[in-house]
Amino acid sequence: MGDKKEINLFFDIYDLAFDAAKPEIFNDIVEKVVAYLGASSCSLWINNPEIAGTETKLGYYNNGNDKDISQLDYGISCRTMASKEPNINKAVDGQKNKWFYISYPFGENDLTGCFTIWFEENLENDFRQSGEKIKGLAKLAVIIKNVVSHFLTYKRFDYKRIIQELSAAEKIQSSLVPTKKPDIPNVGIGARSLVANEVGGDYLDLIQLDNGKLGIAVGDAMGMGIPGAFVMLTARAIFRLLAKSKAEPEEILGQLNICLTPELIQQNMFISLFYGVYNPQNRNLKYAVAGHNPPIIFRRSNRKMEDLEGRGLVIGGKHQISYNSFNATLEKGDLMIIYTDGVKDIRNKSNKSFGAEGIKRVLSNYVEYDAEGISNCLAHALVKYCNNQLNDDASFIILKAE
Repeated sequence: MGDKKEINLFFDIYDLAFDAAKPEIFNDIVEKVVAYLGASSCSLWINNPEIAGTETKLGYYNNGNDKDISQLDYGISCRTMASKEPNINKAVDGQKNKWFYISYPFGENDLTGCFTIWFEENLENDFRQSGEKIKGLAKLAVIIKNVVSHFLTYKRFDYKRIIQELSAAEKIQSSLVPTKKPDIPNVGIGARSLVANEVGGDYLDLIQLDNGKLGIAVGDAMGMGIPGAFVMLTARAIFRLLAKSKAEPEEILGQLNICLTPELIQQNMFISLFYGVYNPQNRNLKYAVAGHNPPIIFRRSNRKMEDLEGRGLVIGGKHQISYNSFNATLEKGDLMIIYTDGVKDIRNKSNKSFGAEGIKRVLSNYVEYDAEGISNCLAHALVKYCNNQLNDDASFIILKAE
C-alpha cells in the first residue's frame, strides 16, 4: 500500500479515532478498507476484553452484494484470532459462491483481534500481484489495533452492572436447555450442553406435539456471552409459538427469520438453526435447516454414517428467505445427532479439531447404548479431548429410533 491512496486511507482511519465515543466508527473504517482494496466486504473482530473467551464483531461493511458470508466470516475470523497468524486462502460459502479472503490478526496480550477482507475469487491474482498492498496489511493491522485500543480506553465499563447482567443471563441460559424430556414412546432421547464460559448462545429444544410427534430444535447464535444468550431467549419464545401453530418446519424457519432479522442485523448477529418433526410411529423425520450443521445418522443395519442433506441461509442473513423441507426415515436402532459448531470444533493440545469424524467414532463405539448413555459418552469424550478447555459452547441432541 505504499502510495498516496494508502496515506489517505491511514489518515482517514486515524481521523475517525477522534470520535471514539461512537462504536459505529468501525463500520466506517472497514468501509474505507473495502473501497481502497476493491473488496466485496470486510469485518473487524476482537476477543472481548470484558468477558473472557468471547468474540465481538466491532465493524462490518458489504459493498452491496446480496451474498451471505456471515457464518463463513465468523468461523474464519475466530480461527485467525486463535492462531494469531495471517490467513490468506479460498473458501466456498453455503450457496457455492467462491471467495478469496485475507484474515489478518492484530494486537497482543489483553487486546487481540483480526480484520477479514473478502474478494470475489476472480480478483485473487490481481491482489497477490500487488506486493505493496500485501505489505501494507501489517501497517493497517497496527493502525487498527491503536484505534481499537483508544476506543476501549475511552469507553467506561460499569463492572458492577456487568456482573449483575451475567448473573441474570446465566439463569436465562439455563432455560435454553431442556431439563425434562418429553414422554414419547418408541424413541430414545439424550441432550447435553457444555458451556465454554458463564453464558452460552446455544439452544436445544424438545417439544411434545400433537399425535405423539416430537419437535426437535438445535440452534447456535453467533458469538457467546450475554448477547448470544439474550438473542436465543427471544428466538426461543418466538419459535415455540410458531411450533405450536402446526406449521411445517420450512414455514416456521421462514417466519422466524422475518421476526428476528431486523434485530439481528442491528446487533451484527445471526442464528443457525435446525428444526425437525419426528414421528415415532413411522420413524419419519421432516426437517428444515437454516445454515446449521447437517445432522448425522448412524445406520445400525450396515454400520454406516450419513450426513443429512439441506443447508439454507442462517436466520438474519437476509430479510426474505424461502426454506426447503427434507425427509429422512430411520429404522429401529438407528441413531441421529444434531449438534452445534462447538462439538466438532473442540480442539486438543495439538490444535486438532474433534471434527465430524470424532462424533461418528463415538456413535459407532457406543451404538448399543441407549440415547442417554451415548450422550454421556460423547460429553465425556469432548471434555477429555480438550482437557476441559472449551473454546466454544458445545451442545447436541441424540435421538435413537426404537
